[in-house]
Amino acid sequence: MGKRIVGGGPLFTVHHQEYDDVDHLVLNEAELTLPQFIDDLRGGVPRHLYESDSWADVTTTPVPLWNLINPRVYGSLNLQYSRGCPYDCEFCDITVLYGRVPRTKTKNQLLAELDALLHLRMEGRRVFRGRQFHRK
Repeated sequence: MGKRIVGGGPLFTVHHQEYDDVDHLVLNEAELTLPQFIDDLRGGVPRHLYESDSWADVTTTPVPLWNLINPRVYGSLNLQYSRGCPYDCEFCDITVLYGRVPRTKTKNQLLAELDALLHLRMEGRRVFRGRQFHRK
């Protein structure tokens, strides 16, 4: 078919060994691995696997560009408050995905993201997501 398949997100990060047929695996946090993949793709030399041992600084994460989607086709949209978790629950893979040290966005980031979500013409839910709410 001539189309490349790019896999990323929690499923591929945790189980990437099971997806040899996927052309490019962009694992871990996209802030760290996606820019290199895009640069390599533009240069005509994309690798099969992109991963990082570092954690993204969520205080530099931009407000999502909600104008790029049609919010009417979604039942809910999420605002992510934090990543990481100090706990080690046996049923949860959050520490594998986001580490053990909680990282939170700033108050101004949250307000900007909430404002952007509130301006969407959407009938579904808006969900505030964080692993835990930590006090500083």
